[in-house]
Amino acid sequence: MKKWQTLKSEVLHENPWYSLRKDDFETDNGKQGHYYYAHIAGAGMIVPVTNEGKLVVVKQYRYLLGEESLEFPGGGVKEGDDCLETMQNELAEEAGLRARNWVEVGRFMPHLGICDETCVVFIARHLKSVPKPPADELDELVVIELTPKEFEDKIVKQEIKDGMTLAAWLLVKNKINNV
Repeated sequence: MKKWQTLKSEVLHENPWYSLRKDDFETDNGKQGHYYYAHIAGAGMIVPVTNEGKLVVVKQYRYLLGEESLEFPGGGVKEGDDCLETMQNELAEEAGLRARNWVEVGRFMPHLGICDETCVVFIARHLKSVPKPPADELDELVVIELTPKEFEDKIVKQEIKDGMTLAAWLLVKNKINNV
C-alpha cells in the first residue's frame, strides 16, 4: 500500500485539548478527497503497581458516559511536553503518588480513523504517597487498589469499560511480573 499525499491541511477548530482538521489528499492512483480528524498531541497511561503487587486505579465521574469510571491514571500530553514528565505529574495529581521506577511498555492508537493520538503506557513501581496538588474543581477522584485478579474480574463484569485502560492492561498484564 502506498501512502496518500497531503495536498493541503487546514485547522477548522482549536481548543486547549485538541484541534479539528481537514486534509485534502491524493492517492497513488490520482484519486483526491478530504479527510476530517482530530489532532491530539498525545496521551499516556500509568499502571501503578504497589510493593504488594496491587494495581492502583482511580474512580471518577465521566460526563459523556453519565456515570463513574474505573481507570488507570493518565491524561493528555500538550504539544512539545515530555510524556514521562507529564505522566509523573498525572500520577501525583490523580492518585497522590510518586514512583521511583518507570518503564515504558508500549504504545497504542486509541481512535485510529478519527484521531492521530498515540498513547504511551508505563508501569510505575516503588510508589510513595505524596500530597495531592490542589485538584481541579471538577475532578473528584477516588483511589482504589486491586489485585490483578480483582481487576480482571471487574473487566468481565464490565465494571471497567474505559478503552484506554483496557488497551493499557493488554500491553502490561504479561509484563507486570517481569519489569
